[in-house]
Amino acid sequence: MKTESPRNSPANEGCAAPSGSAPSRIPTRPRCARCQRYITIDTHADNDLWEEVIGERFGPGYICADCFTRAADERLIEWVGRVRFMPYSLASQMRVQASALQRWR
Repeated sequence: MKTESPRNSPANEGCAAPSGSAPSRIPTRPRCARCQRYITIDTHADNDLWEEVIGERFGPGYICADCFTRAADERLIEWVGRVRFMPYSLASQMRVQASALQRWR
């Protein structure tokens, strides 16, 4: 499997590291299962809408808001008022993961 430099990856478009700095990865932020971009806006839809749009009830994992709305529009599914979009900050995700690690220990 060919891997790309994180700096040149389409998932990091617009997030280039400053010149001369080492490329960095953000291991704690989930990636969209479709486009592989880091998720900054979380999509909350009920199970019926999710299955109608994505085609499976509990998969394929995280889907970004852009991919979800694009898939709904391609199928002419009315999603306005049926989906909640929530900001997904790296700081809050790191707190959740740190808390989970402490419970695990």
